[in-house]
Amino acid sequence: MRSKNLWDHPIAIWSGVVSFFATILAIGVIDILNPSDRAQFLSSIFVGLLTAGAVYARERLHDAKVQAGVPDPGYAGDIVVTDTGPGGAKQYSLELTGHPDDIVDPHKEVKFQVVKRKPPPPPEV
Repeated sequence: MRSKNLWDHPIAIWSGVVSFFATILAIGVIDILNPSDRAQFLSSIFVGLLTAGAVYARERLHDAKVQAGVPDPGYAGDIVVTDTGPGGAKQYSLELTGHPDDIVDPHKEVKFQVVKRKPPPPPEV
């Protein structure tokens, strides 16, 4: 599902805004003390806009990967929890992102993320 509204991603927007003002502050502090140097002030705004755009794009890319179900490289796989029916019964399954020997051998510890899935629809007769 695509988002049609820019404001549907508040974390990305706030990250971009904060990085913009942080860059302006870092580069533009001298400009506040010396307002006659307009070229340096304009360049700090330009660099701030570039930084804000890059941070915003990175956050949107992360959101798109999460929505698409791309596995996070920090995790060895998923623990999938599925409601199997009435009475609250649950089914747990472990889904690895690669071959078990490739995941376990180089590491002493691995991390898994928990994914909740809806029960499958009943078969039609």
